[in-house]
Amino acid sequence: MLVKRLGYRRKRTTGLINLLWPATFLLCVGGIAALAIGQWRPSHWFAGSGSGVSFSFSDWMPEFSAPSVGEPSQPTPARPSRTRPSQNRPPKNTLPATKPELVEPGTKPTVPPKFPATPKKMVWIEGGTFQMGSDQSDYSSEKPAHLVTVRGFWIDPYEVTNGEFSRFVQATSYQTTAERQGWGPVFNYQQGQWQSISQISWRQPFGPGVNLENFDLLPVVQVSWEDANAYAKWAGKRLPTEAEWEYAARGNLANARFSWGNRSPVRKTAKANLWQGTFPQEDLGSDGYAGLAPVGSYTANGFGLYDMSGNVWEWCQDWFKEDAYRTADPQNPRLNPQGPPSGEYRVQRGGSWLSSPTLAPGAFVYSRISAPPQTMFSHVGFRCVKD
Repeated sequence: MLVKRLGYRRKRTTGLINLLWPATFLLCVGGIAALAIGQWRPSHWFAGSGSGVSFSFSDWMPEFSAPSVGEPSQPTPARPSRTRPSQNRPPKNTLPATKPELVEPGTKPTVPPKFPATPKKMVWIEGGTFQMGSDQSDYSSEKPAHLVTVRGFWIDPYEVTNGEFSRFVQATSYQTTAERQGWGPVFNYQQGQWQSISQISWRQPFGPGVNLENFDLLPVVQVSWEDANAYAKWAGKRLPTEAEWEYAARGNLANARFSWGNRSPVRKTAKANLWQGTFPQEDLGSDGYAGLAPVGSYTANGFGLYDMSGNVWEWCQDWFKEDAYRTADPQNPRLNPQGPPSGEYRVQRGGSWLSSPTLAPGAFVYSRISAPPQTMFSHVGFRCVKD
């Protein structure tokens, strides 16, 4: 399948969806096609369903032949990390300092601003106005740059980990989408493509018998938007809007491409967990990890947030709309945009360990993709916010 570049087709293909609309096929097609290195789009070919199906995608530079259907092969897991897991711990949360006010005798001091009680392990993001999107993007869905204003909010400094998700499951007996359907997509290094593997879940995101080091510190993956939303509600939080996510990712850096600025992520000290090497044949892991990295393994951005570029794509609250930015008024900032009221795909942000810095600039702070809310992947997770 010949493609132009890493990234999904921007014009929606509906023919196959109309033919295979039943829920089982939608889940299968969604789980297959949404590499989350670009916007989800169904592949124009599809052979079979369920466990044992190999997939090729329209977001890779190489040309792949259609795979055969058979028993699922054991995926090659993310190689063990070559560096020690991060010893970083969430920074102590402190409320914005207020300076004591000097008043004249007999007058009343003004009331200092009120801030919400500090949620555990969250960072306060003061609201403000910023340029959302980029005029330099190759994709029309990410431009034009336009002014957006967001109110202040709390945000998790880290992506939600397996350890945190485990406590949610233990408390609620929740079953994820992958556990209910009995299979999920896993990237196969040996074949250079994705493959459906049975018994996939957040507990075994790369397949049965594939054990990962530092499991509790890794970001939870193989969770759908529905799973992420359920966790957020249980935790008394919510998923971030697309505008909140980008504002937080920029960390007060105007016109920056990445969450740390414009410096290349592979120059000297690694800035993020991205793909190094020939994509998709080999990830050299020169940033310290081939595959998932423990949260907080790289330097935080200006707001004290980790992994806002790379590691895993992150689900956002919004429904995806291709031309959302083109309807913005350049003179009047949008206030807390929530996205369209309905849709078929939910937004994902931030890039992942499968994003190539040279071929797939998905780790840009303005990169936006989408996938059906029932789909899950081994490189998509989430973090939460709170009002």
